[in-house]
Amino acid sequence: MPALTVFEARKRIVADLEAQGLLEKTDDYKLSVAVCYRCNTVIEPLVSEQWFMKMKDLADQAAKATRDGKVKFFPSSWEKILCELARQHPGLVHLAPDLVGHRIPVYYCGPKCPPFASEETPKECPKCKSKELKQDEDVLDTWFSSALWPISVFGWPDKTED
Repeated sequence: MPALTVFEARKRIVADLEAQGLLEKTDDYKLSVAVCYRCNTVIEPLVSEQWFMKMKDLADQAAKATRDGKVKFFPSSWEKILCELARQHPGLVHLAPDLVGHRIPVYYCGPKCPPFASEETPKECPKCKSKELKQDEDVLDTWFSSALWPISVFGWPDKTED
């Protein structure tokens, strides 16, 4: 079936509901919607799968290292900002798709197996043992990826003196 525009899809949905006797009525009404500033077309939200990471423990460690003087900020006024953000942080960082960055380490097998995360590239699905795996195509957003830079330059994930 060829792809439909949002407007065509809406008309077909209404027609399907009417055909099944499930539609009570339709009303016209004005709605404020976002439009593109260049071409004036309606901007429709795109529902997509989202990933979240628990960050409270890492944020607490960063704040403690800063308070203990193990991490120094220049200018030092940024120390207070980091500690307050760590304290107020809701504990989750949203991993949004971006153009470039670190790929999300989540793998898919098939419709009967749940997606799973793995630090190493898995050789098989942990549930069904299939070798037909696909890595999530999205990447960590650049804000999150940039936070990995100081860790990676000091030899992570190997334990080093740094």
